[in-house]
Amino acid sequence: MNPEDVANRDVTNEAFTGPGNCGRRHRRHSLHQIRSLETFFMDYEKPSESQCEKLSQELGMTTKQIKSWFRYKRTQIKAQQEKIENDQLKAENKRLKMENKMLREALANSFCAACQGFLFYSRGGARPLSYNIMLHENLRLRNECLRLQDLVNEKKGGRLG
Repeated sequence: MNPEDVANRDVTNEAFTGPGNCGRRHRRHSLHQIRSLETFFMDYEKPSESQCEKLSQELGMTTKQIKSWFRYKRTQIKAQQEKIENDQLKAENKRLKMENKMLREALANSFCAACQGFLFYSRGGARPLSYNIMLHENLRLRNECLRLQDLVNEKKGGRLG
């Protein structure tokens, strides 16, 4: 039962004999008391001792009940604010995850206009896909150059370059 339902019921005492209650009486406040407490709460979230005593006399409640009501109300408001903040953080987290996903996809589909090839990403940063091909070609050419130098050296009997 939410607080509005409780507030709209003009019940001061109601016996509960269900499991776990052991026949104890559960006290609720009248609609007049709740409205007065909420009106006062709008101005003073933490009433002083004298304000609590004044309210208890006006509303026919004990100061302990007044203090408990205010403490519960503050806790309730704090929980609502935390829920709102939590929902906002979840929405922001979801938005950031989507943005991150879109950026990763854009990065994966990057295109190099200079060489007309797709880019791949490594520790060194973005490089054209043809970069790997060029590395292998350079390695092949170096090996061929070394082989030719060895061949010339065999023919001449000396070493070049």
